[in-house]
Amino acid sequence: MIQGMISAWITTEYGVVLPEFSAQHAEGRVDCWIPSIQGSNFCINWHSLNPSSFGLRGDIWLDGVSVGGGLLMPNETRGIKMTGHAAGDHTERPYHFGKQQLTDDEDISSPDDSRLSELNTIRLVLDWVYVTEERVHHQPTAPLPNLGPIHEKAAKKAHGDSAGLGNVRPSAARQWYSTQSIGMKKTVLVFHYAPEDWLMAKKIISAPLNLKLRPPPPGLPLRPPKSEEKKRRDRIDWFGPSPSTSSTTPLSNLLTMRKRTRVSETPELRIYNGDESDDEIVEISPSPKRARNVKYEPFEPPTGSFISGEVIDLTGDDSD
Repeated sequence: MIQGMISAWITTEYGVVLPEFSAQHAEGRVDCWIPSIQGSNFCINWHSLNPSSFGLRGDIWLDGVSVGGGLLMPNETRGIKMTGHAAGDHTERPYHFGKQQLTDDEDISSPDDSRLSELNTIRLVLDWVYVTEERVHHQPTAPLPNLGPIHEKAAKKAHGDSAGLGNVRPSAARQWYSTQSIGMKKTVLVFHYAPEDWLMAKKIISAPLNLKLRPPPPGLPLRPPKSEEKKRRDRIDWFGPSPSTSSTTPLSNLLTMRKRTRVSETPELRIYNGDESDDEIVEISPSPKRARNVKYEPFEPPTGSFISGEVIDLTGDDSD
């Protein structure tokens, strides 16, 4: 989806972009439909089409439950790909499509639960921010539990899939940052998800999508040879007010550290897919394609490059 100078999209953990349908634009907000694949992990991506001197922070909600988020650094032409919520310095819980649990016990779940208004959604709230400091170490905040069972009465409007956090798995080392909002209106992007057969039954799509859901065969390289010559960078995470005992780095030093030499008009796209050994380089066109019709909006990742060293995971609430 594109709103103003911001674009965002959802991919499988193998880098397949989930196509978008029936986009609805409003002031500061875009809603669309994407297919969900029960039992699979997914990734959340965003990018600034016009690099800014401000950072672009994204807070994420899955089925109405806050699961942290990430940060695109100032003056950055490269995008960010979030694979999950930090569970420790070297672990994470991946974003995961699962099966919705049901209950008829109103003590466990009420049909009037306010969170049910966000059932079957991935909500990304983007805010332009000052990056105020870098922390040497930060203890990740435990996320709220998944939405859990929903009442059978509420489930009549649902389709059986859910979005939440999967089991803990290893991840790369992290860095953490604190931010402060610059005060601009936030951009809200909402991905409504549903199984392919449900989308067809509701006439949101008219034909099967034939998505490639499996990883490449073992014999195929996961990235071009030139990426092997590049040094792997640490993964970056952040969020929240800094403890008085934490070491910090001034913003001026952060911006200096982020400078790099531009080597081409269309920079590389490096994607981190959650596997320690897996970065892939992809060359892309300068701008995404326009939708061909109202129902189906094919999307290509925008110009920029996703570098594992700049994947940032927030673990906290939506406070600035």
